[in-house]
Amino acid sequence: MVRWTTNTLDSLGIDAKLLSADAEVEQIVVVGLALDFCVRQSVSDAVKVREALGKQWDIVVVREGVKSVDPDQKQLVTEDLQAQGVRFLGVQDLLPP
Repeated sequence: MVRWTTNTLDSLGIDAKLLSADAEVEQIVVVGLALDFCVRQSVSDAVKVREALGKQWDIVVVREGVKSVDPDQKQLVTEDLQAQGVRFLGVQDLLPP
């Protein structure tokens, strides 16, 4: 498991260090405060890296693990990220059967 504690993947060069072309990453699960800021940017960066490397990573935002600073932005940000191929799942959806 890889844990990121930064606003964006790019700021630490995560794409080069942990998500290299030969890394065996299947899924990226994201939680964090500020869906409309930090989470949005980090997830968008992950999508860019996924596309640049031609990967099929499943990028998932945990619904109960994020919150918008501006509640009016939640739906807009969610739709934007979903349009980028990001899934929003609940905690129960991620637990093993």
